[in-house]
Amino acid sequence: MARQPTEARLREETTPNRGRNAWPDSGAAMDLTAEQIHRILSQGSLRERQALVDRLPFHPLKGTVRLLMDSSSPCTPVAALAALAQEYCNGRDAAIGAPLAAALYVRGSEIMRTEMDHDLLTITLSRLAFAHFRALARLRSDNAEVIELEGQGGASPPVGRRPR
Repeated sequence: MARQPTEARLREETTPNRGRNAWPDSGAAMDLTAEQIHRILSQGSLRERQALVDRLPFHPLKGTVRLLMDSSSPCTPVAALAALAQEYCNGRDAAIGAPLAAALYVRGSEIMRTEMDHDLLTITLSRLAFAHFRALARLRSDNAEVIELEGQGGASPPVGRRPR
């Protein structure tokens, strides 16, 4: 009978390049703003996009998401990272999920406006906006950004702001 892999072993198998620059899985706050993440997604090199994934906390799909950063389609990195962002926003690590979801929403919106032949679904952007809202609510219920978004009916998350 085969042994079940431990969480540490699973982490090693699914997270490439886990070393000096890797983030601990203790939920350390991300030091990148939504604006910085957006720049990496829209203008960054493959190495920068992969480094962004490496900095995220452990997730079983993280290794696959890292590989998808090398796609020729601008939609693939957004869709791949959206799966992680939603999980972080929904309670796993809202401080990391909020700026990630905001940046992905803005990048996805740009792709939808500028690329005629994109394969990004509108529901992906809706889920990112909702995930961003939930992360802000989890971080602080009296956060001015949450109140502002509620007043707009959950409109697009602002880029450049960090939860307090």
